[in-house]
Order: sequence, then structure tokens, then C-alpha cells
Amino acid sequence: MFSGIIKEIGVIEEIRPKAHSRLMSIKQAGISKDAKVGDSISVDGVCLTVADKKGEVLRFDVIKKSLEKCTLGGAKERERVNLEPSLSLNEGISGHLVSGHIDEVGRIRRVARQGRDIMQIMIAIDGSKSSLLVKKGSVAVNGISLTVNDIGKDFFIVDIIPHTYKATTMYLKRIGDNVNIEYDILAKYALKGLSRVTPDTFSADFLKEHGFI
Repeated sequence: MFSGIIKEIGVIEEIRPKAHSRLMSIKQAGISKDAKVGDSISVDGVCLTVADKKGEVLRFDVIKKSLEKCTLGGAKERERVNLEPSLSLNEGISGHLVSGHIDEVGRIRRVARQGRDIMQIMIAIDGSKSSLLVKKGSVAVNGISLTVNDIGKDFFIVDIIPHTYKATTMYLKRIGDNVNIEYDILAKYALKGLSRVTPDTFSADFLKEHGFI
């Protein structure tokens, strides 16, 4: 589990094809100091397990299914990625709970400056997923915890403050670029619960049984 607060930008040093996966080597100076083999690391929002460690380089085995569902399938050597180690039980959560399991790949439709400091980004998504978004709610984009500013039929808009823009790979993104999207896990549970509600759910007998009448 992660918080969506990026700790470091890493650089992909090597991508090596394997039979049913790819070995991805990522160099970074900060996270590698404490990382151990078996640890979970969020790489552009994707939860990966450290398979090997050599100095400042961490190696990950990325399975075929993961490659098909996220932007890492098209990643290239020398590309920069957002990194976050998993949460510890004694840590507070500054962003929101992020699982590291990508729901879909969105595409940047617009990048515009709002005033002097804010970058506004519009991201196109599958319209059927828009019910998982609420204004002022949370969404993870390439592992970054962001607040939803507006929602359309097949897109949403986020405003990015200068610190987040510079401390993550968002400053590299352009119109047409793909990004990993993970919707708020609380929204998923809420939607699943509502899908089970039928007209008969709240009958008089149900309300009596649970002490409402």
C-alpha cells in the first residue's frame, strides 16, 4: 500500500526481455539505501517487487499481465519514472491510500497553465469509469495522489501545484502521452456496494430488523 506521495524520480537503466516478463533495472539514490529484496516499490503507480539490488540500482521482474495493463509495457531505457516505497504502519498518510494496481491507461488531452503557478491537466479515460470519480476526490496518476478538479463524460481534470509538478515526472508529460490511472479504492468499494442495492433492499422488514423503525 502507498500514499501517492512521490519520494524520488528514478531512471530506467536497462530493460531485458525474459520468457514471460521483463527485467527492469532502475537507478535512484534515495530509495535504494533502505530497499531490500522482496520490498514493494511503486514505479509510476505500479506496485513492483524488488528482485535484486546492486548499489543504487534496483531490479524488478514485471510480468506480462502488468505490462499489458500499464504504461511500463511501452517504457524505454533512460526514461524517468516516479518512485515511492510502501507505507510503514507507523507512517501517516499525506495523500490517499493507493494500492499500486492500475485500473486503466489514460491519455493526456490538454496541458495548460492556470495563473502563474498551477498546471492544469486534462486526462481522457474510459467513460464507463467516470462514476469512480468525484469532484475534490482523489485519484492516482502515475502514482501521484491528485485531487479531481472537474469531471467530464470521458475525462477528468487535475490541478498540479509547482512542488508536485517539479518533484515528479509530470513536468515531462505532453499532450498525447499515456499515464497510469488508479481510482480511489474507497470509491470502488462504495460503487460495488451500491451495485448490490435493489428496490427491495430497504423493505419495512429490513428496517425493523436493523432497528430503524
